[in-house]
Amino acid sequence: MVLPTLDQSTNEMYKYLGVKQALVFNKSEAKDSVINTYTTRLKKILATSLNGANKIKGINTWCVPILTNSFGVLPWTQTDLQELDRKTRVMMTQFRMHHPKACTERLYLSRKNGGQGLINLERLGNREVKNLKAYFFKKKDSSPLHHIIIDADDKYSSLNLKNNDMPLQVYSCAELEEKWKQKSLHGRYKSQLDDCHSSSSDWLKPQSSIYCETEGFILAIQDQVIKTKNYMKHILKLDIPDDKCRVCHQGSETIQHITSACSSLANSEYLYGHNLSAKIIHQFIGNTHGLINNKDPHYKYDPEPVLENESYKLYWDTTIITDRRLPANRPDIVLIDKIQKNVKLIDIAHPNDHNILITMGEKIRKYQDLGIEIKDMWNMDKVEIVPVVVSTNGLIHPSLYEHIKKIQLPHYVIQKVQKNVLLETCRIVRKFIST
Repeated sequence: MVLPTLDQSTNEMYKYLGVKQALVFNKSEAKDSVINTYTTRLKKILATSLNGANKIKGINTWCVPILTNSFGVLPWTQTDLQELDRKTRVMMTQFRMHHPKACTERLYLSRKNGGQGLINLERLGNREVKNLKAYFFKKKDSSPLHHIIIDADDKYSSLNLKNNDMPLQVYSCAELEEKWKQKSLHGRYKSQLDDCHSSSSDWLKPQSSIYCETEGFILAIQDQVIKTKNYMKHILKLDIPDDKCRVCHQGSETIQHITSACSSLANSEYLYGHNLSAKIIHQFIGNTHGLINNKDPHYKYDPEPVLENESYKLYWDTTIITDRRLPANRPDIVLIDKIQKNVKLIDIAHPNDHNILITMGEKIRKYQDLGIEIKDMWNMDKVEIVPVVVSTNGLIHPSLYEHIKKIQLPHYVIQKVQKNVLLETCRIVRKFIST
């Protein structure tokens, strides 16, 4: 029996346990094979119906390790890795997961910091090579074998151990955040995010189950790269007559105007989204205090004007009749505790990011007179005003959690309200842009 042999001149190969074997290591061919495997897996992940967070997790755990194993073995240049990062972003754009004009730095930040959590291949490659070289240099004095390898590797491997220079360090996470914040357009949201509660980024968690297309659209809205008239005229420098709103024909058509400031949408689109948020809170309070037993989705829930039992009474969007005329006498929700003799006036609002604190203060001042009247008329010991304010971009100010303690509203209910606000913002913008 004659065993077959490999022909070195033709660079003949065979596979052993699925791994290609050859007498001569063809680096360019190996790189092409790794890149093809990476892009094939990337397409498969992006074509699935996973939500945005799980797709990113799939890319990081199934696609990126193909490249990780080759760092320090194959000769990857900075240009190669930058091109792979660019190719990844292009494919994500094709699957509507990333807007081409959205903030690139944000893509590589963790989700708790407002990013998408994708691994940056350039940073990963440099880190792996740096760690490998550091390992060999550490073992140099204690291991003769490592010492010999270092002396022999003069541009022989991609590590080039003879050269003590470490690879260039790509931007750290803190530097990426600062770079994002310094951008004149994209950085506006980041500046507001830094002043808000950490839960402002909860919608990016896997539990929110937001589809990747919707997630990409929300990020584009927050980065203000949607093609509004203002964006086309002043950023893209297109020749259009003016940037007036196409619906109300009054203010400049910015993304902030569309989501919260268009007078023509106030009594329709904004009111609908506001009522959905109010229904979430009303349904929770009703179930918690034994007034109802309703587990329907909030968008199917139809609140009763008045709910009452022996201990509590709950009003929904009801005008409170007072002895004297008041400009504001119709809060969204009124909860009366008959035993403790206290009243909670709950009002919901979804302003633009920069108006969160202003809106909270306005809500409290707005119903102060009503609180005084209710305390006297109904013989109550205490009346508290509870403003529930979440911005159109899902930002939550830390003071909100101080207010919701008064009605014992748990964290997950605010997360539900936040998700509802963001989905409604997407719906309004899509509908507006298609007008």
